[in-house]
Amino acid sequence: MNVNPTKVDEDFNERISIDGRIFFAGTDKARVISEILEQRGWSRTKDRNVTNFTIKWCLANQVDWTKFQEGKQLINNIPGQLAFSDKINLWYTVRDYLQKRYTQNGKHMQTFLAMTFVLDDENEVAEFLRVYKKQNRTWIYKPRYNYAGRGITVLPVHSDLSTIFKLKVGGNTRCPYESRLPGYLMQQYISRPLLIKGRKFDIRVHWLVAWTKPLLVFYNHNASVVRLSLNLYREFDCDRTTHLTNLSVQESHSRYAFLQESTGMTINQLN
Repeated sequence: MNVNPTKVDEDFNERISIDGRIFFAGTDKARVISEILEQRGWSRTKDRNVTNFTIKWCLANQVDWTKFQEGKQLINNIPGQLAFSDKINLWYTVRDYLQKRYTQNGKHMQTFLAMTFVLDDENEVAEFLRVYKKQNRTWIYKPRYNYAGRGITVLPVHSDLSTIFKLKVGGNTRCPYESRLPGYLMQQYISRPLLIKGRKFDIRVHWLVAWTKPLLVFYNHNASVVRLSLNLYREFDCDRTTHLTNLSVQESHSRYAFLQESTGMTINQLN
């Protein structure tokens, strides 16, 4: 579907009366959206409880969905987004979906999804420790909420687990250990990833769901980017910049200033 962005912009403004062109921008990442709307004659309000807005750019906890007017207002959040906006809930959502599909087509999710354990669950801690003792694998653990690679750690084979688990004090439970890291996931590390010229990479793609009724989705192919690690991949390398392709992690590399151009490529270069 080919859509003219200028035409969409004109149609949207025509649907909104002058009095209704009110927006709230309440996050530190709202500068660009604020500039664009103000250039088009929109008025910005600083009232977090505003209800007569047309566009609201805010944090999830600043949205009152009971007062949201579907089809008349736009918000940069969606109801139920906690089902996938943090790592633990995303794991539960994908796992539950795949378990339902498994009963239908017989395909087991473990063939394409890394083995995962939630460290807040004592049963899963017990199962992880059992697997860890039996198998020589590299693992990776990560916090549910952080971003930009913060808190993500690669756990090599035969690592000291005392920094992650501790003995429980009292109680007769299945697992005598508990996590020192509440809100963390432990996952089997994908030790043989697809590489570009010997380096790990990820693909950053941005979609914009402009409307849901009717469904209108924008995707800019040329804006997609490929992010690469500066180091050649070696599974047992303890350097985080070898394993994590986040730009904020790569910036900590000692040679980042000289090799900055090597950390990214366009999607067209990949093709």
